[in-house]
Amino acid sequence: MNSIEDSQSLISKESRIRSETINSSEIKKQQKTKRHKKQKKTKLEQQNMIIDDYLIANQQGRNVLHRACLEQNSQLINEIIDDYIKIYSQLSYSQQQKYKNIQNYINTEDAFQNTAIILCCLQQNQDSFKNRIQCIRILVSKEARINQRNPRTLWTALHWSAYYLDYQSVSFLLQNGAFACFPDYIGQYPIDMAGISGNVKIKNNNLQKEQNQNARDVIDIIIQNLNYKIQDLEDKENEQLKDLQDIEKKQNVDFNNKQYQLDEEKYLKTPLLKYRLLFWAVYYQIDKNKIEKLCNFQRTYIMYKMQSMQQMTSLHAAAKKCEGKNIYIMEYLLDKINKKQKFNQQQKQLLQGINEKKKVKKQKFNIKENSILCLLEMEKLLYSKTFLKEIKLFGKWERQFLHNQLLIGTYKQYNYLNQKDLYGNTALHLASINGNVEAAELLLKQGADMESENKEGWRPRELIQFDNIKQFYEKKFNNKKVKMIII
Repeated sequence: MNSIEDSQSLISKESRIRSETINSSEIKKQQKTKRHKKQKKTKLEQQNMIIDDYLIANQQGRNVLHRACLEQNSQLINEIIDDYIKIYSQLSYSQQQKYKNIQNYINTEDAFQNTAIILCCLQQNQDSFKNRIQCIRILVSKEARINQRNPRTLWTALHWSAYYLDYQSVSFLLQNGAFACFPDYIGQYPIDMAGISGNVKIKNNNLQKEQNQNARDVIDIIIQNLNYKIQDLEDKENEQLKDLQDIEKKQNVDFNNKQYQLDEEKYLKTPLLKYRLLFWAVYYQIDKNKIEKLCNFQRTYIMYKMQSMQQMTSLHAAAKKCEGKNIYIMEYLLDKINKKQKFNQQQKQLLQGINEKKKVKKQKFNIKENSILCLLEMEKLLYSKTFLKEIKLFGKWERQFLHNQLLIGTYKQYNYLNQKDLYGNTALHLASINGNVEAAELLLKQGADMESENKEGWRPRELIQFDNIKQFYEKKFNNKKVKMIII
């Protein structure tokens, strides 16, 4: 009996010990699970804290990547992007939803609405030509939006690079799809930035020559890019261009607050862009073949005034700049001016309803439907009143110009030869001031007025600063007297 009781007691004790062991094991397992969860939570918290470091912004709304771009520190930019990608990839799916992926991170705006790629183009110092291109290459390789515009100024990375005459950066941006046909807030294109920057006067002659050459190189590469795009566009339509209004109706653009992407086609077609390309090509004496190509595009006008350059026309630019081996540019422009206008399809539509014996009828201007540049309502809000006014005035000028061409038999072509700039100077005035005998002779042969006065009352022959032009005018003036005596 005792042996049975002892046996039962032993079994009970073993069972109790086993139970305690199991409970102890479960407790340890639970504790281990808790520790693991705590460690995992701590690790996630640490990861969150680390990724937060890359997102923290200063008073200007700039995170660590923005600041590295502003300093044009390509090595630091590369490290920041690589680290961010590594940390982001280690987050769980649910955690990743709380943070920006690398594309969104790179394209984050600061308080002034500039992204990383714009910021790395914004500064200029002695090492910028070397550093800027390295920064741009890294950002573009990580899918930075190359055509992103600052919503206030509408400047892109290309605008800034052209402004600083950075040929390498401009060339790289164009090769990677940058649009050179989008104007900024006041209506200036990247080519305008380069042209105006290159025209700034510097006392040091060597620096002036270097600046002019940089401007010429940048303008040349932009014209080459746009010549190809415009030609491709015109070839596709087989010289039967549709109205810009039709393009406006067919496009379906999502106009959000950022305005990243717009319809490139209508911006390539506008004559506002083409006359500027021609002006800068002539002013910086770009290759003749490129100038001829520009002149042969539909609705490229030699005689429209460049508002940002003292209201000079392309003919003024040629008279001022083209001499010696480049005088052929002046000859070519004069030849184009004297040829009777051949109307293309768009121009014929513009002239519908115009009676050759009457004045051009006034038309009510509509920014959404016009012949120059149609803008959607949201798009219109991007631009200044000055640019919107220029669109309107260009349309009015074009209709008047085409009407004059209809009356070519009676309308005197030399009225265009004698157009005056902001200071009342004709092309002949500028040729005389700069001692450009060849240009002056070509202009006079075409009927330019030697007695036309500028705003200060000076005639071309009275603005003589060089002996060669003085002798030329004396000869001309004496010949004129002889003819008057004979008559």
